[in-house]
Amino acid sequence: MHPSLDIRRLNQLSSAVRRAAQAMICENPSADTISTFITAACTGPEARNQIRLLPVFYHCLDTRRIPNPDALDTCTVDTTNLLRAGITSLLLICEIPSRLPAVSDLWPRIWAWIQFCHTYGEILRQRPEIGLLPEVKFHCALTNLCENMTTDRSNESLMFGTPGFAAFTARSWAVLSRSDYVPEHERVIIILDNIFSGGKGSLDDLLDAVDGNITHLAQLFRRELDFAIGTSSLGKPWLLSGILNMLSHADDKTEANNFGVRSPTPLYSALVPLNFILRVAVQSGLLPVMRICGQLHSNIHQTLRYLVTKVLSPSLVYYDVIPDLVNAFSSASLGLQQREFFDPALYDDWMGLGELLVATSQFLIDFEAAERVYRRACDNVKCGVISDRRSLKRCAGCRELLYCSQRMSKIRANYTAKEHGFLRFIFHRDAVRSMPSLVPKYLHALAQNPNTKFATVYDYRIHPPHLAVNGIPEHWADLISRVRRSEGQMSLDLMGLVEGENKWALVFPYRWETSDIEQALKGFASGTGSLSARQEEAMGKLLAGEGSTGIH
Repeated sequence: MHPSLDIRRLNQLSSAVRRAAQAMICENPSADTISTFITAACTGPEARNQIRLLPVFYHCLDTRRIPNPDALDTCTVDTTNLLRAGITSLLLICEIPSRLPAVSDLWPRIWAWIQFCHTYGEILRQRPEIGLLPEVKFHCALTNLCENMTTDRSNESLMFGTPGFAAFTARSWAVLSRSDYVPEHERVIIILDNIFSGGKGSLDDLLDAVDGNITHLAQLFRRELDFAIGTSSLGKPWLLSGILNMLSHADDKTEANNFGVRSPTPLYSALVPLNFILRVAVQSGLLPVMRICGQLHSNIHQTLRYLVTKVLSPSLVYYDVIPDLVNAFSSASLGLQQREFFDPALYDDWMGLGELLVATSQFLIDFEAAERVYRRACDNVKCGVISDRRSLKRCAGCRELLYCSQRMSKIRANYTAKEHGFLRFIFHRDAVRSMPSLVPKYLHALAQNPNTKFATVYDYRIHPPHLAVNGIPEHWADLISRVRRSEGQMSLDLMGLVEGENKWALVFPYRWETSDIEQALKGFASGTGSLSARQEEAMGKLLAGEGSTGIH
């Protein structure tokens, strides 16, 4: 036994504390004895040096003092006092600020009492005289104890290898995630991250924290992500990397394929509807997160890639994730960081996404270098009449007294310059497979004939939205009819160059009630390439941002 646990060390205490300590280690301490000891330990000369009381704590935490669970409903006075002495010793150890000695001797007894209090806490808290803290404070105290004990790295293997410790720590994580105890919340994330990094945690341990419900576990990760992103802005990026690193290890140990990619787990599938990676990408930037997490565990790259390719499936995410990925990719220094972003390329979908980002970034560079302008038109997917006329807003595209959907507002806020339909087409996930060949064809056609016009149709009645590109002379009447009947669920955009200018002014948002635009379409469809004076005036207003269908 470690010398610091020797009862003879009690002789070094002051007389009052020594008498209280010696009374505590008797076979059946009384309630008055325990109260006297607590007062001496917390307010006496030993209050700042409670390590000297370790012999008392060690004796009171003897596992033989843990009563039979069947006897908890009818506790005798002696049993109640033994419980109070053990729980008091456990909580006082949690308050010791300095590094604990004799961990190898203390830990088995501490862990036995932790398990007992955790398992039968509901019953014990019904007897206030026992002194067990409320659940949140109990987990706070034990989190501080575990952090103190793992200050010495040599103790980690002892604690982390204890059966049930990972599951208990996960339970503490779940409890503290709903509390206002931020420091303890951060500490338990660190401990849990270290457990998983050391290979001592599993998905089952995390599921135990949420009573086996995979959906609740996904929601816990989602809630923790918001917490980690918020604290990362305060100079604590390691919290975000800890959450993501835990996720990368929380798998079902399925075998990897030839490319080293783990099979998807139920947890990943449960995270997809919660837009987990959407929050990472939008609020903190995906590229920096991948770089941080890659320093901890290489598998985090695979995890993020898998989640991104799955989350990108719902159409509502395209507008949030793709632009942010483009920004992250474009802002990365050329060379190493961009290679790091895509290498190793483990998923076919991720390869397609990489090609999309490269094509988009290069297009933006060339576009801005040529000092061309681009304009934005609302796609009118979820525009609707605002009932409160005091908050009327004009749609950025159609200029009607409508409001745009939230995701459209996000895009306008995220970009310093307004986008236009061509860029929206590039950002669209449905264009991933066709982008490498389609963009050069567009640019080549426009270089050969600046008057070339294209009609791009977005059909939002289909999930994911259907996208089709047509030459204006082809089937223009059918396109107009389909858009007219869709009641705003289809969007028809014209793409082309302004005649006589070497600048882009793409996207003429078609609204069926605007006869000027319909007549302009008929003029383009005739193949004459000429417009009437009235049509030229209408187009001029569009390009200048005037009129009911002006471009914003």
